[in-house]
Amino acid sequence: MKLRKLLLVVFLLNVSESLSAQELYASERGIYLSFEEFLNNSPSRKDSFQIYEETILTIGRTSHISDNTVRGMRQTFFVYRLMDENGKRIKRVRDFWGFSDGFRLYINSNTKAGYFVKVQIIGPICYFFQAGNESGLKKVQYYDPGDIRQFYRHPEPKMYNLEQYILNMETGQINKLTKKLLLQIVRPHDDLVETVQTLHNEDYFMDIIVEYNYRVSNKGK
Repeated sequence: MKLRKLLLVVFLLNVSESLSAQELYASERGIYLSFEEFLNNSPSRKDSFQIYEETILTIGRTSHISDNTVRGMRQTFFVYRLMDENGKRIKRVRDFWGFSDGFRLYINSNTKAGYFVKVQIIGPICYFFQAGNESGLKKVQYYDPGDIRQFYRHPEPKMYNLEQYILNMETGQINKLTKKLLLQIVRPHDDLVETVQTLHNEDYFMDIIVEYNYRVSNKGK
């Protein structure tokens, strides 16, 4: 019952929280070489660039393995690459912390693939998805019917775990979001701690972050 009440509050406050957070952390269009540049809203590179969006296949965060079968929702995940004004891929993107199109923030995935991921929530604790390692998925048989791989016999596409990450706007630290870390974040709020302790579904982590951001952003108002 408490979880349902919390999620209702989150739903009602989500719009106002998002608007105030976007105003607080509005970013200028450009490429940011460091977290400090982003905080100061002063991108080093403001030259023309294009954003290329591509998709990869993922399996939902709530998937579980039973009898060597992965059961979980398959979905596409969008990643982003930088192109110059001539449509050629910009190299050495590992040197970039992230970039903004003037409305949305994209963070360097810090993978060999050299792509960026879109930040879903902007606030004291930012939230985004990342494609995890697929090595743990290769050894299992995927749930059928409706297995997306059956349409791609040759070659078989890669499929990754979809993982949750956060960016702490106070420290600039980026971490994979786990239940243990979420408990540390919400520790000053006893009701949120109690709610997180009862969670068995990682899909609700985002809702907890939204509610926490709302409380922190509106503290003292």
